[in-house]
Amino acid sequence: MVFRDSLISDFENIQYLFASSGVYNIGLEVVDKYFCSDFDSVNVYIFDNPKIYNIDDVKLCYGDTLSLDINQYVDSVLWYDGNTDKIRFFDDVGEYSYTVINDVGCINSDTFSLDYFSIPDTFYFDKSICKNDVFDFFGKNYSQPGRYIDTIRSVYGCDSAYNVLDLNYFPDISADFIIDNPQLCLGDSVFLHSLSNNQDSLNFFWDFGDNEFSDSKEVFRGYSESGEFVIILKVQDVFGCVDSLQKLAYVSPFLKFYL
Repeated sequence: MVFRDSLISDFENIQYLFASSGVYNIGLEVVDKYFCSDFDSVNVYIFDNPKIYNIDDVKLCYGDTLSLDINQYVDSVLWYDGNTDKIRFFDDVGEYSYTVINDVGCINSDTFSLDYFSIPDTFYFDKSICKNDVFDFFGKNYSQPGRYIDTIRSVYGCDSAYNVLDLNYFPDISADFIIDNPQLCLGDSVFLHSLSNNQDSLNFFWDFGDNEFSDSKEVFRGYSESGEFVIILKVQDVFGCVDSLQKLAYVSPFLKFYL
């Protein structure tokens, strides 16, 4: 038996693997014991296997989906699960295989695996602050109640950890007080009484505007000089939150006489 690629065999039956595509003329010559002979030949067409879309093993960030579109690379495809779609989405860890078939029935196949980087760790922080305060959370400042998430990315560009902050306010405090008589004469006393909320848990700091101070909840106060005085009440709760309020008191230079 004679092959056009110069291979000659004298076996009656033979299997032959063609190394490349093309048209091959295969001839068979038979000779009997009288040296009589006959010859016949046939053309054999060897087609290329279809090209495959080589898919490397894939490792994704947790939560991502692998999207494959091989429409422009193959004529037809048969997936491991019998699906024939040329656009597929994968989000499960595992090994996947597919076979492509060209228009003359030649086939080729490929296998790839899908895996994920580790699931991100999550760390929770519960924090309360005073109103008007700011909390620094991994380099970002927050002053309003709410949930805030700081994401740490790995060298692969994946989320590797989540820091979750639940930010709240401490109970609100509001400084308030009354002056029973904001206009005084020399020698009179004024009564100052706190009306601040949550008073049982507060500390009080009075500034009477004349370098005199008190830490009582309510006070009687007289002035030895006339003038206008700014009275300030500052309150502080057990969490260190502070609020203040100021009011004016006017002391007349005239003494009050009783007849």
